[in-house]
Amino acid sequence: MRHRREPEHQEPETSTLEPHHTESAATHKRRRSAARNEDAEKQNVTPKSHAAEPKPSKGNFFERLAQMTEAEWDRYRVYVYRRWPRISKTGEPHYIAVHREAIDEEFIKTMYGSGRYLLKLNDPRRTVDEHPFEIMDLACPPKLSPDELVDCPENERYHRLWPSEEKKSRLKGALIAVQYESSLAS
Repeated sequence: MRHRREPEHQEPETSTLEPHHTESAATHKRRRSAARNEDAEKQNVTPKSHAAEPKPSKGNFFERLAQMTEAEWDRYRVYVYRRWPRISKTGEPHYIAVHREAIDEEFIKTMYGSGRYLLKLNDPRRTVDEHPFEIMDLACPPKLSPDELVDCPENERYHRLWPSEEKKSRLKGALIAVQYESSLAS
């Protein structure tokens, strides 16, 4: 006896490009964009919405900045974030600077001193590339306002490497006292 196969339940076909009567215009727009991107991926073509955007750097971040043209610098900005020492810029943006030109590690060291930094290359809508790095030079302390420093364990290293002028004078006074006492004992 042969069993008759029942037809599988199929959902009615709906085009991803046509809006459903219950979805918002924004949802419809996202669905259309996703459909275009899928079609472009199938055809191994870059979607139009991303064609003019630079690709993430596979090489050196600073080389990428150096290769950018003046016209590109009209659209792009480099945001500089200090990751160490930890600071708080109350009421101000979290970044310490914005540049519309090619910069490098030497420039950062000269402008902002030693520290741990994160650079973000942004176009008008999003972050295109980013680069974390560290500069450590005892002769070049971080250039910051002491009142920006956050009281946290991570900053103890900063205070040991670059003590405040007040702490230096106290240490110098203590050293002079120890030398004086040792000279009396001899």
